[in-house]
Amino acid sequence: MLYAESVPQSVNVTAGGSNVALIELGPAWSAGNDVDFGGDPDKYAYFSDSDGPNDLYNYLSGLTTGNHVVVVEGDQHQTTTTELVLAGGKISLRGSGTFKRVGTGARSLFNISSGGELIVRGPTLQGDGTTINKALVTVDGGILTLYEGRITGAAGWGNATGGVVVENGGIFTMEGGTISNNTNQSLGGGVAVTDVGSKFFMKGGTINGNKATDSGSGGAGVYVNFNGEFTMEGGTISGNTATLGRGGGVLVTGSGTFTMSGGTINGNNQATDGGGVYVPSSGTFTKYNISGNSGSIENNTASGEGQQVYKAAGTLHQRNTGVGPGLNMSTATTDDTNPPWEL
Repeated sequence: MLYAESVPQSVNVTAGGSNVALIELGPAWSAGNDVDFGGDPDKYAYFSDSDGPNDLYNYLSGLTTGNHVVVVEGDQHQTTTTELVLAGGKISLRGSGTFKRVGTGARSLFNISSGGELIVRGPTLQGDGTTINKALVTVDGGILTLYEGRITGAAGWGNATGGVVVENGGIFTMEGGTISNNTNQSLGGGVAVTDVGSKFFMKGGTINGNKATDSGSGGAGVYVNFNGEFTMEGGTISGNTATLGRGGGVLVTGSGTFTMSGGTINGNNQATDGGGVYVPSSGTFTKYNISGNSGSIENNTASGEGQQVYKAAGTLHQRNTGVGPGLNMSTATTDDTNPPWEL
């Protein structure tokens, strides 16, 4: 690991007197005005394949205050069974490497608690496929922003133990990047939003290829429960599968709310009802038409009812045909002779 108290635009790294690497901070940085901090970070660190297991974990564990840029290259592993908790400071992860959770032990790769903030601009956060009763990334009252990179390879067996869980008033904003190929035996394969005050804003990026596998499971792409809030303004939720459950793309229950004003929910599927979106009686789904564009819900499949949307709240509503970008769900009719949605 190499680090510097002051941060040049690039750093020449030498070993044994030879120049072995040129580390670029990337387009997010400019002298005195890093986009993540509004000024220079307090410290810069670089990790490569030459670092050992848990070196990155140990370094991040010690960051409790200040603004930090951490560049991740090569493969970095977390093998310790103690969870990495970010309870203070602001960390911007950059580079093209991988930070992987390896082995058993119920712990997240990151637990971002109140006072902590993590920004991801490139690296892959990855599980090794081991089934663990903890999400790969837990936003536990803190703040997570994803611009680039992937969150992938998680395997969970309890509610909200897939790729990302947002709880206890945490805030997750997805500007870009990918959350893919995470699997949960229960509810919430890609992202789960639970608890009052917990919020997920999707403005870009892709949530795809995630699965919820067991009977009664669902929300393979996004699961919203316990008064959690999901707002979709852009991006794509596609190719997610609730193998034996409901809501291949999005499942909203437990007084959770889902507001859609942009983006695409496309090509998701499940075994029963609501291929794109499933809303039982205790959830709320609103799809606005803003300036002629409210996003689209199309080409999803379900073996039961509501290929695109299934809403059980109040009067049963379902829609099998596509919901185009100019359609306001609060006024649109459902299929055939069903009444308006009345959302």
